[in-house]
Amino acid sequence: MKTIMETFKKALGFYSGEGINHEKEKFIGSFDLQEILGGRGFQIKFEAKSPTNPAAIYHSEVSTVAPNISNGLSLFNLNTNTPFLAEHTYVESSNSNHMIFRFGDTPNRNSFREEIHLHLSTNEIRYEYHWGMPGGEFQYRSGATMLRNSK
Repeated sequence: MKTIMETFKKALGFYSGEGINHEKEKFIGSFDLQEILGGRGFQIKFEAKSPTNPAAIYHSEVSTVAPNISNGLSLFNLNTNTPFLAEHTYVESSNSNHMIFRFGDTPNRNSFREEIHLHLSTNEIRYEYHWGMPGGEFQYRSGATMLRNSK
């Protein structure tokens, strides 16, 4: 877990770029990653806006990445598309720059399940949502590649 936390710390900052949502609409994504409580956790603020009407917000969220009670790592996500705070637990990865946080049992077609994928580097972030509704396929749905910039 220490390596993952170090990866987050190196990627602190504001990012923006283009993406595609689950309805195949292009959007402008903004991603703000900040350290909280002296490095005990991190806060993510993400927003997806219309490229032609900046007042039109397709998706907004605030997440906290922090150690959980099970001595693991979780991403606690509150957003405009899901009516509850969801705890996504970290799934082991062979690459500390690519993290997967999972909510639910991905093969279970009878429930909602979701993964948030983060590809972090010092100058670029790839943020993806993979999900499946009850009775539906679990698959990649939306994502954005964003470059570091200043606010």
